[in-house]
Amino acid sequence: MRVHFPHKGWACLLLITVMSAHAQTAYRWIGKDGQVHYSDQPPPAAETRQFQQKKLPGNVIETSGPSYSAQLAAQKSPLTLYTSPNCVENCRIARDFLNKRGAPFSEKEIKTLEDLTAFKAATGSSEAIVPVLMAGTKVEKGFEENAWRSLLDSAGYPQDDGIPRRKAPTPAK
Repeated sequence: MRVHFPHKGWACLLLITVMSAHAQTAYRWIGKDGQVHYSDQPPPAAETRQFQQKKLPGNVIETSGPSYSAQLAAQKSPLTLYTSPNCVENCRIARDFLNKRGAPFSEKEIKTLEDLTAFKAATGSSEAIVPVLMAGTKVEKGFEENAWRSLLDSAGYPQDDGIPRRKAPTPAK
């Protein structure tokens, strides 16, 4: 397949379109007439002044991360999940809920007195009841699915759309 284009922009667009489906080799050369040629076939030896061969990668789109709407919500109201080492089952259920919903979150484990002081300052809580979900400045203490769903909805996080999300991190022992 040999294609001659008088304008380089169209040639690049066609080359990207054709080559994006599969990893292939692309050839670019300047013919004796001074015209630039693009092809998936090597150029004829007698016709070539300059010659370049490039191996193009396959077209891959990353889709395992949060959706665009979840990214926007995370910028406006970032999620922080507070847990503790002795919170096992409820904290696992809370993590699973956030992962299933596709909501990106950071997890802070309360292990030390400094962690507890920072937790109380951030959440405005006088007691350390976990799990706690913080969306921006809004706080939901203890895991209650409907309350957490309402908090995520009000913060703009998309509802579960059935797309597989990241696996829940294994809690540290």
